[in-house]
Amino acid sequence: MAYNQFIQSLDLSNSEALRVRALLESQATDDLEQIATSSTGQNVALASSIAKIVFRENIGWIGPDSENYIATCEANWSATCHLHPSCIIQPADKHDVAKALQIITTLKVPFAIRSGGHNPNRGWASAGENAILIDMNRICNVVLSQDKKTVEIGPGNRWQKVYETLDGSGVSVIGGRTGDVGIGGLILGGGFPSFSSEYGLACDNVRSFEMVLSDSSIVNASRTENPDLFWALKGGGSNFGIVTKFTYWTVPIDKIWFAARIYEPSANEQILKAIETWQKAAENERRGSIIHHIGHKRTLLGWIYSSPVEFPPLFEMFYDIPYESWFVEPTIGTILDFTKSTSNRVLGTPQKLRREAFGITTRPNTEFHTLAYDRWRQVTDQLYEQTGCDMGMVVQPLTTSAMKIGRENGGNALNTAVEPQQWMSYLAQWVKEDDDEPVRKAVFELRDYLRENAARMGILLPFVFMNNATFAQDPLTGYGAQHIARMKEVSRKYDAEQVFQTLQGDGFLLRKV
Repeated sequence: MAYNQFIQSLDLSNSEALRVRALLESQATDDLEQIATSSTGQNVALASSIAKIVFRENIGWIGPDSENYIATCEANWSATCHLHPSCIIQPADKHDVAKALQIITTLKVPFAIRSGGHNPNRGWASAGENAILIDMNRICNVVLSQDKKTVEIGPGNRWQKVYETLDGSGVSVIGGRTGDVGIGGLILGGGFPSFSSEYGLACDNVRSFEMVLSDSSIVNASRTENPDLFWALKGGGSNFGIVTKFTYWTVPIDKIWFAARIYEPSANEQILKAIETWQKAAENERRGSIIHHIGHKRTLLGWIYSSPVEFPPLFEMFYDIPYESWFVEPTIGTILDFTKSTSNRVLGTPQKLRREAFGITTRPNTEFHTLAYDRWRQVTDQLYEQTGCDMGMVVQPLTTSAMKIGRENGGNALNTAVEPQQWMSYLAQWVKEDDDEPVRKAVFELRDYLRENAARMGILLPFVFMNNATFAQDPLTGYGAQHIARMKEVSRKYDAEQVFQTLQGDGFLLRKV
């Protein structure tokens, strides 16, 4: 690309254009293609310098010498993702995203995209010194439509802000259960919400996506406009472009009931059996869901019901299990009240912890629960003693209804089985980098043990929930060969140069399948 064409594509003021031209003319060659393919990192340095002019330091550009550089690098939830990129671009709108991609694609610079940074996999929403991080933090608008049927949400938001904006409006959205989780990664990975039996997964509630493609063009995707892209974005991750706006359907949920208790480990087997009973009941009563987390020393069990009914019969199998204390007192409130009462105390733990997660999907089975719990307890006790690592075990039940709704709402890429299932999730958290290897070894051995035994028992399902998956898993393969082929076709159509497969540093990418 000639200098003039490249500079013109950035839509700069005269003075900015002159500064960019001076940078380009100071290079050893006037061949942009040669600079882009340099093995010396010349392209990354040049791209960062150009981005500094385009986005302006301390406004939309952060570099290693910027005052807030370290804090911004370490905004990711897991310390394993605290990398240090050549620079951080913080676009203010879709046009800024288009400019960022113009710089990145012209100079062939590796990059990563961050919405909330909650994914604990290194390089998924973080970038090292020879790459650029596109941080969507500034695109954080939340706009409810006049008729209250839809809400426009920027990818830089966290769910807490969305719920705060909608609180008191009489409507809400089917989004993250934890307020400090970001918007983009959760939706593009599928998204496990509180009321999945009534409304499906988070991705099934998107009316349309606004996206910047690799050629810097801006498109919309919905059931009627670019429907193939719309389908692929619902569970397809960051394979197709950068989403700059999610237009979301609202739901008529205002007041709800919720409560949560803390239990001693002695109650765990009784709780796991009760979860099996609850999942059968939930096939016929769609208004509720549970929150479950077994930690090394204590267990959290909560209930959330989409109507203001105190102690609904749907959860009666849990009420008489002996408990230690209330984590959240029984409350009739809003979804915002619920997330405020739980977020900072469940997943809002210090960001300096190192984290590793994995997921496994099975049919409900009491025998497997017992086996999984016994092995988890053995592994986590040993890890805790050796490293101080606390590994949690979570059972996330989904009903047949939850799986059907996605198909009824235009389909999604996930290809989940239409039957009751459990997306089991395990999260290890530790402090010292020296413990990375022993922790990961134990975590992956536990994953393999669970998969092997679930397969032996005939209850293992191929789907792996992307939002819970480790870098050592391949959730896209679980979508099935037909869905993968369709996603690759969409990728080639909307990303002809395969920028999001070749320059995007890492992630659950189609290039790996």
